[in-house]
Amino acid sequence: MILRNVKIFRETDRFIFGSIRLTEERIIEISDQVDLHPKENEVVLDGRGGYLIPGLIDIHLHGSKNIDFCNATGEEIEKIAQFQLSEGVTAFLGATMAIPKENLMEVCRRVGAYGNRFGAELIGINMESPFISTVKRGAQNSEYLIPPDLNFFYQLQDAAQGKIKILGVAPELPGAEKLIEAASQGVRLSIAHSNADYETAKGAFRSGFSHATHLFNAMSPFHHRNPGIVGAAFEEKSCMVEMIADGNFIHPCMMNAAMRLFEDDRIILISDGMPATGMPDGQYDLAGDAILVKDKVGFMQSDGAMAGPAISLMGCLKATLNKTEFTLEQAVKCATKNPAKAVGIFEEQGSLSVGKLANLVLLDEDLSIQQIIYKGKLLKRSKGE
Repeated sequence: MILRNVKIFRETDRFIFGSIRLTEERIIEISDQVDLHPKENEVVLDGRGGYLIPGLIDIHLHGSKNIDFCNATGEEIEKIAQFQLSEGVTAFLGATMAIPKENLMEVCRRVGAYGNRFGAELIGINMESPFISTVKRGAQNSEYLIPPDLNFFYQLQDAAQGKIKILGVAPELPGAEKLIEAASQGVRLSIAHSNADYETAKGAFRSGFSHATHLFNAMSPFHHRNPGIVGAAFEEKSCMVEMIADGNFIHPCMMNAAMRLFEDDRIILISDGMPATGMPDGQYDLAGDAILVKDKVGFMQSDGAMAGPAISLMGCLKATLNKTEFTLEQAVKCATKNPAKAVGIFEEQGSLSVGKLANLVLLDEDLSIQQIIYKGKLLKRSKGE
């Protein structure tokens, strides 16, 4: 297949006009020729000057289509994956909620056994809980939060067959320092739902943490006399930070400020999407709590607190461009290249380069999806999508 007459997002983080050639699952040629000459039996698609970007990679979502990742059977994980792929997300991490220990083990067993037959690739688990602070628990159920426990983590990782990619920890909790050992096993340690002060966060980054879960949300504030986790993450140049990018959970002004602090090499746009993602407004369940979704934002019915977005990463990408000063190049990089690097899949995914998987999304000028190519195959899109 050849996709011609497109603006291709290159690894230089710039768009160039040209064409791209695919064979089977891989990209085999990228050319600055707008009308690349086809070989025998090659299908040629005209991109009509659209933007060709890598498939998005969402490393933090909780479900879709009224399916909670923590309750999902293998068949239901496929439904989440199929919806995500229809939204231009070609790989994702499922994020955990605070649930009973035996239920968390079952989540890991299901993910470990999951075969990625249909839809976007489930590349593993973002273990957001249970080793987090009750003070900054957000929508996590405090009843099921437990102190950091290295042995329990290893049981979970064994059940998941090594698919826990990010481990969230509040470093101020007793026993958190023992979980540093997980970093030596290739797991990315993230400060998550934490009230750590600046010094504690600095110590965590020095000892092996390299990530911050949804920056600004559910963490100690960025104060002028106590810079907290945000200040410590800013100074730790190896730290990458997630940002919920729907334009509601972080004020656009703060997103612009974060771009100046962290620049586009260290920011990862996430959806943090709830199970209600892809559904109309109404009442839903999140890990046993009643949630009211209005205008793609979920609120706890118990106290009205914001619980999470109900939007895909592609929706977040558009919201970021509509509400902030991010350029298209910056936003695409933060939703593709950066998350791929964070979870160790950049050799295969996250950019448009010869030899990589042909996971591509073609957008028109208003960023509507025109075509999705997944592992070299053009996906059929339903009328109205």
